[in-house]
Amino acid sequence: MYIEYRIFFLLTACFVGLTDINAQDRSTLFDGNDVIITRRGVDKLVLLHPVAKGQTLYSISKYYGTSLSAVRSINFKLRIRPMRVGDTLSIPILASDIKQDVTDDVTGMKRVFYRVQSGDTEYGLAKRVLKLDLEFLQQLIEFSGSELSPNEEIQVGFYPREGIQRSSRLPSNIPTSIVEKNLANKESFIKKRSSKKIYRQQMLCTVTKSGFRTSSSRGLFCAHRTLKPGTFIKVRNPMNNRELYLKVIAEVSDDEEQDILINIPQHIASMLGVVDHKFGLRVEYYE
Repeated sequence: MYIEYRIFFLLTACFVGLTDINAQDRSTLFDGNDVIITRRGVDKLVLLHPVAKGQTLYSISKYYGTSLSAVRSINFKLRIRPMRVGDTLSIPILASDIKQDVTDDVTGMKRVFYRVQSGDTEYGLAKRVLKLDLEFLQQLIEFSGSELSPNEEIQVGFYPREGIQRSSRLPSNIPTSIVEKNLANKESFIKKRSSKKIYRQQMLCTVTKSGFRTSSSRGLFCAHRTLKPGTFIKVRNPMNNRELYLKVIAEVSDDEEQDILINIPQHIASMLGVVDHKFGLRVEYYE
């Protein structure tokens, strides 16, 4: 099945590639056929977006499912002058935004090309940056005729023409930094669970009184009685369906009752809309 899927992806890429794509097509947000992405730092992905006439920083941020602050934070020129037509912006994206499991209808998708940088390796790109199966990435590189030379472009997937719609199931007044951290935790959760067994369970939880020893007082973390620190879990309040992705950073205190499996800090309880000290959460986790 996996082999059939990879063959389909390569044939689809070939079919779409029959269309003549020129540089001007890449310069528009809605009409272009190609998307260029590259690495930022060790393991972050950015999409290179050429600003077209009529676009605003808000419309671009919304289209790519990110925030104004996230775009401004990595485009230093926007701190000293307004955005201009013809500027190329770096847009932070998630590896999960790049789709490989497309249907037969690719008209609603844009091709995504990764632009190689100096220092890129097959293993690093597969495991840290693009989060793809190494053998699959090697086939894509071979199909592109690339030798991983700087500035070469390798097709690695597709991007929906309608953009990315984020659904956080959280109140609208949640800070942007928390929404972005939740998305990053979600990506880590999806990546780590791929090779593990998934469990779903109702768990009793309390709001911790003593807090956690962490440098971030507003992070998305929790304590768990049995799961190892570093594990990511998805928690949902069944009373209002609010969801968060949390990182386990400690064990539940021995002072807690034995049926308490999770401790969360007060700010997370508030985001989940919890009103009682002891309550139940629907939890999805891997082991």
